[in-house]
Amino acid sequence: MTEQELCDRQRENGNQEMYLQLRGTFWRAYDGGAFAIARVTGYQIKRLKTIDRYQLGFPLVAIDRVLTMMKEKGLTVKDHQEGDTLITFSGGDPTPDNHLVTTEGEPTADDNADYQELKSVRKELLGINLADESLTFSTLLATVRNLQIRCLAHMQI
Repeated sequence: MTEQELCDRQRENGNQEMYLQLRGTFWRAYDGGAFAIARVTGYQIKRLKTIDRYQLGFPLVAIDRVLTMMKEKGLTVKDHQEGDTLITFSGGDPTPDNHLVTTEGEPTADDNADYQELKSVRKELLGINLADESLTFSTLLATVRNLQIRCLAHMQI
């Protein structure tokens, strides 16, 4: 079943039944299903820009933990068997809430400055000529360490 068919089915039944679908190595929930799962797990929802859709995803290995949390919060999982690529569930609150959606807006001035500095560090790192015979190990070590420190100072952890 395609994502569009899944979303259409959820919309047609008024989110009385929602779905988790295995896509590659990630489980995905869409629209109302994404909001119901986000309220249970705390995972963030992403709004897709190309189509009017919300999406939540988590790795394959987390499915048992997510299903346990869903059941603990009163959601009903229907006939899930290991190896299934589609899980039907009901319950939960499918109401859209912007607080659960990650914002992918324009970068702030601070983000832009950090990005520019990281680009500069990358350029310097790639500019190191390891074939240069005048380059000593201690000089290389000091240069790389300096680049690491500059990089870490601009990463948002």
